[in-house]
Amino acid sequence: MFKKTGLVSLLLVIMSIVALGQEGQWRHFAQINPDTIQATSIEIISTNNQLWSFWLEGHVYSDTVEMLISSKYDGHNWEIVKIDDACWYNDADLIKAGKDNFGRAYLYFYYGTILPKYNTNKLNEYGVYKSFCNEVETNWSDLSLCYSWSGALNMDLAISKNDRVYIISEQHMHISTGQGSGIYSTCYDTNWTQVVEASYDDATEINHYRPSITIDKNDSVWKGWCTYQQLGTTYHHKLNVNNQIIDFTENLFFSNLQLVTDSLNKVWAFYTTDSIRHMVNDSGAWRTSVSLGVGGSLLSVVDKKGYVWLVCQRDSIIYLNYFAQSGWNNWDSITIGTVKNISLDQMGNPCLAWYHDKKIYSAIYCRDTIAPWVQITSPVADSTYYKGQTVQVQFSHSNDVAFLNVYCQKEGQSEWQNIFDMISKDSLVNWTVPDDSANYRFRAEAIDSGWNEAVDSTGWFLVSPQGLAGKPSDTSTNFKFALNLHGPNPFRQNIDIAFAVDKPCNADLSIYNSLGQLVKVLYNDRTVPGNYKLQWNGCDAAGKKAAAGVYFCRLSDGSRNSNIKLIKVN
Repeated sequence: MFKKTGLVSLLLVIMSIVALGQEGQWRHFAQINPDTIQATSIEIISTNNQLWSFWLEGHVYSDTVEMLISSKYDGHNWEIVKIDDACWYNDADLIKAGKDNFGRAYLYFYYGTILPKYNTNKLNEYGVYKSFCNEVETNWSDLSLCYSWSGALNMDLAISKNDRVYIISEQHMHISTGQGSGIYSTCYDTNWTQVVEASYDDATEINHYRPSITIDKNDSVWKGWCTYQQLGTTYHHKLNVNNQIIDFTENLFFSNLQLVTDSLNKVWAFYTTDSIRHMVNDSGAWRTSVSLGVGGSLLSVVDKKGYVWLVCQRDSIIYLNYFAQSGWNNWDSITIGTVKNISLDQMGNPCLAWYHDKKIYSAIYCRDTIAPWVQITSPVADSTYYKGQTVQVQFSHSNDVAFLNVYCQKEGQSEWQNIFDMISKDSLVNWTVPDDSANYRFRAEAIDSGWNEAVDSTGWFLVSPQGLAGKPSDTSTNFKFALNLHGPNPFRQNIDIAFAVDKPCNADLSIYNSLGQLVKVLYNDRTVPGNYKLQWNGCDAAGKKAAAGVYFCRLSDGSRNSNIKLIKVN
């Protein structure tokens, strides 16, 4: 886990200033890679409950071994979860992630390069590999080969409503002539069974590059790429979407194509020539190309609110967004660095990643800047629980809470142990009491859609050293309210006490002296019907050994009592 550095703190101040006047703010600056690991490429993806980053360790075009590293965001920092020791062609466009309709995430990696001497062949074959985040959303599967495929330069993917994975990639040479470059596309289901035949667009003497893909709300697939061809002394540059030429220039290079679908089912094509340009397909027709100003590398995404975001590279990283009711806003600077990736977090906020001085950083654009509230309503302080018992942690909180983190702390230890990570706000947490005698307490962190936090903690509660071994003696439900002794009476040190309850109740089992004064509460808790057994160690509530004499053990459910006499001898 990495703490916020001085540079991150400075960037946070800068971002807060430049965001004034906007509807929200770029917030939650964090460094993704530790100072000890150099990073380059990165992809960000969210599952239902987690925000993940995948990044490459190593140098571009170097012969050092690169590692694919996954990290998880906890609202404060990025924590490394898994490291795959494999060598990859170091390009962000060859790490792609997608999410299906259940909120499960898939990550696809291209292994193989146009410079084979720089690979260390840690994987068996060149091709596309897949990792899957299961429904529990805490673990990613090991890498598995989807299909063998060498020679790709750039890759993009999209997942449809019926969870089909559409992939498009630039081949570094023609299939037939070995010259130029072509476009490869195919479709698989999430089990990686091919459902659409692979297709190539690799016309001789035409170079194809920078493919992009999007799927609209009708599940129609839109595939686009750029081409150029030399004819005499001029170069013809074309922008192709679904085999339709939507823009054409001579001697002006098209690049950085990005296709996205907005909330109104309009398809946007962003690209660069002598400026940043966009075209919109509305009801089947492409509108005239419009310039948005000068800029370099482009990234785009559509957020949960329906805003179309465009991030590009100038002297700094700049952004603007478009909303149907208000149009485009003005370009605004975010920070210094090289833009690498933009995605959505699990709340639908834009999450940006960029590279600067051998480090990668992230920030999230949040419209909600007001903190929520949370209160732990159960358990309460000074309660007594027994090893092996299940304790239910319950909450009340404001309506804007999206997720909860739950921690537990043992008295005498400074660290809080995370026992439930990013659970749904409506979940109940069941905690099993450990096998030791100590005081414990809980802490809950509530997180809203803007990653604002509220914290509440309980007072200390005791785990009894004696334990409660409670389980029915058979499958019968005909229990009787009763109290019995197990073992000799009189006793010297310890005595086993058995009791039973016949209906759900708040059972109390306590020891009194011959004057009727309370010596110790052995058990007091909500109890289901069953037979139970515990032990009195002959000590009072302060842990001091009780004097020899006559004592009484009393079982009560609030309306009934049962008593039994105990005789303690030295």
